[in-house]
Amino acid sequence: MAKTFRNKSRSHKHTKKLQSTSCKFQATTKGLMEWYVHLYEKLGWMVLAKEQGLKFKLDFYKKSIRLLKEKLICKINSVKDYDKRGDLQIILNNLIVLQKHAEKDLR
Repeated sequence: MAKTFRNKSRSHKHTKKLQSTSCKFQATTKGLMEWYVHLYEKLGWMVLAKEQGLKFKLDFYKKSIRLLKEKLICKINSVKDYDKRGDLQIILNNLIVLQKHAEKDLR
């Protein structure tokens, strides 16, 4: 019997389920760098939000940091250019410092 759409093996569905959801939607390097700059600039606003008791803003900020970290790791794994990979690794290391600070001071 010829392989048609209905008769085709469904084994490829399992590989799609194993794919990480963070790597499902790739981002551009420029977009990741702008997001990184935005998070560092927003840190001052989060200090003010903590002072005013706006916990939901702090939680959203921390979630944004975690999401950027996932996207950076995914991008580092997919980039072939050595220099670009090094730049992204530097950003990731700085983002880890920001994440530690946010978790410690923005409770």
